[in-house]
Amino acid sequence: MKNFYLIISFISLILIFPDLRSQDESGHERHEHKNEIGGALGMFFDLKEQHTASGFHLHYYRMFSGKLDHFGIAPSMEFLFGEHRHYTLALMLAYRPVHGWWIGAGPGISYVEHHDEVVASGHIETGYEFDAGQVHFGPVLEYSFAREDQHLMLGLHLGVPF
Repeated sequence: MKNFYLIISFISLILIFPDLRSQDESGHERHEHKNEIGGALGMFFDLKEQHTASGFHLHYYRMFSGKLDHFGIAPSMEFLFGEHRHYTLALMLAYRPVHGWWIGAGPGISYVEHHDEVVASGHIETGYEFDAGQVHFGPVLEYSFAREDQHLMLGLHLGVPF
C-alpha cells in the first residue's frame, strides 16, 4: 500500500506542473530530441536487506509530438548484480518538464534469481542531463519495487539522442 501512495504522489506532482516549458535565454522554446538510447550505471541499495550491489539500466525513449511533446514512452531493462541478482523489463511513461530534467515511471516484470520467480514490479526514476556534443550525461536516482524487494540506485546516466 505504501508503494501505491508513492506512485499517486509522483503522478500528482507531474500533473501540478503540466505547462512548464523549456526555454533558452531568449525566451524561445527549445526543440528537444524525440529519441534516445541510453542507460545508467550505479550502486543499488536494498532497502530491506540493507546491502549494496552494482547494476545498470538500459532504455529507449520516444517522445511524443504536438501538445504532448513533454511526454513519451520508454521500454527499459534493469540488471542488478550481487547476492540478490535480478533482471527487470519495464514500460515507463517519460516526462520532461524542462530542458535537461526528466522523470519516468511505470510497471514492469522482474525475474528474481535468488527466489527463482517472476514478479510484478514498478520503477520510478529522475535525472538531469548535461549536453556534451553528440551525447549527454548526468546524475540519476531510481527507485524500484516488487513484492519482496525495494531498492534505490544512484548512478550516472549516459544517453545518445537522435
